[in-house]
Amino acid sequence: MAHLPSGPVHRTSRGYFVYFVSLLKPARIRLTGDITPSYAGLKAESYQRIQQAFAKRRVQTRVVLIMRDLVEQFLSQQRMQLRKRCLLTPAHEIEHLDQASLKLLKRESPRSDYSATLDALQSGLAESKVFIGLYKTLFRAATHWELSCAGISACRSRSPI
Repeated sequence: MAHLPSGPVHRTSRGYFVYFVSLLKPARIRLTGDITPSYAGLKAESYQRIQQAFAKRRVQTRVVLIMRDLVEQFLSQQRMQLRKRCLLTPAHEIEHLDQASLKLLKRESPRSDYSATLDALQSGLAESKVFIGLYKTLFRAATHWELSCAGISACRSRSPI
């Protein structure tokens, strides 16, 4: 069985690890995770520290990096902002995207710098600890099998291929 946290995650260094260890205490829970694009900006040393801290607590870790098309990601993010403000209409979307595209030219985002993220993962972790996939193939049976083979599965199953 898998469990994704629904409440607030404790972000103090010690509290963060204690929180995830507590999620795995029930015998029926075999998998948990933390989903955030912010991890994409971490350096190799940060990935190593996180893995070592979990290893001290006898928790196996894997990194799952799901990459999205950057244009689709940008459009999705802008639509979400409009939806949160109850302004998701074609007219508002065009105006908002026009303004947002001007800002986009002036800033860098570590969340979408896949080259830097891949370098940090490859430098910081063993290949066996990392799964890299594409969002557009995430929900295919073959991708689920690859995740299972990478040790990222709440239950093992036979190959769908």
